[in-house]
Amino acid sequence: MKKYIFITISILFLQFRPVKAQDLTMNYLSYVYNLYNINPAYCAFGHKFSGIADVRHKSGTDATNAMVGLNGLLSDKQGIGGRLNADTRGPYQVMIADVTYGYKVSIKEHQSIYLGVSAGFYNKSLNTSKIKNYSSLDQDDPVLTNSNFKSTSFAGGIGLIYEYKTLELSVSAPELINLSQHSYNYVILMAANIFHINKSIEFIPMVFYFNTPIVKNLLSAQGKFEYNDNLWFQLGAQTNSLYNIGVGFHKNGLGLGYNYTTSNKLTNVQTSGTHEVILTFRVGSKKRAPYLNKRNVEEHIE
Repeated sequence: MKKYIFITISILFLQFRPVKAQDLTMNYLSYVYNLYNINPAYCAFGHKFSGIADVRHKSGTDATNAMVGLNGLLSDKQGIGGRLNADTRGPYQVMIADVTYGYKVSIKEHQSIYLGVSAGFYNKSLNTSKIKNYSSLDQDDPVLTNSNFKSTSFAGGIGLIYEYKTLELSVSAPELINLSQHSYNYVILMAANIFHINKSIEFIPMVFYFNTPIVKNLLSAQGKFEYNDNLWFQLGAQTNSLYNIGVGFHKNGLGLGYNYTTSNKLTNVQTSGTHEVILTFRVGSKKRAPYLNKRNVEEHIE
């Protein structure tokens, strides 16, 4: 069965080649705690009900991305949710609002597939109050009236997660369908595994691959430590010479995290780095495989 899962992921990867499209890279380069933002299948992979608010800002610029999401389980096999992304870069603004649906397919013990779809709308607009001397410009200028800056269209995406014991593989095309473009493709791959150092500490290495219209063939390696499911610490590096560090905690269903991403040679003139704050809340226990239950950790370590 593993062979067929890898074949499926490979086919999806080959189909979604990069093309020219509007840059929404900031929407998806979130490494702290927000996998639901990049793959709709995660709405069926988690707690009975959860919410997330994620804000990223590049210091010294007007570039800010905010995401709010809610999702919950309809049953042991189904999940539903909703997401709102707002991306602002100077006068240019993009908003994506969609609903998600996920379905779990149990293959055999310790092995499952999660399938997810999303559907909603994609809006691009100009905030003219942020354009200097806008009143003196020609309001019919094709640059200002171009559909690349002002349009609303349908958008949809797909995602797949493969879970085998402590291994997790994910592939998604978050903006597979966008009618404002001739062709609009994103591909995000993720692989992660949980290593139990002892009963209190987990180490989770993660590898991401991003292929977006602007940032093509970007790799990121992340290492995350969790202590008693309450405290976490994360370090990461990207192939575009960016590095990030994150810390956070969650207790009694509420969580707070902070992540800082450095600048590189191309961006250090404009910004000293990107700051990210994330708030989460959860209701109900996470639906983890029996293999990952605490009572089995000692046996797993041995």
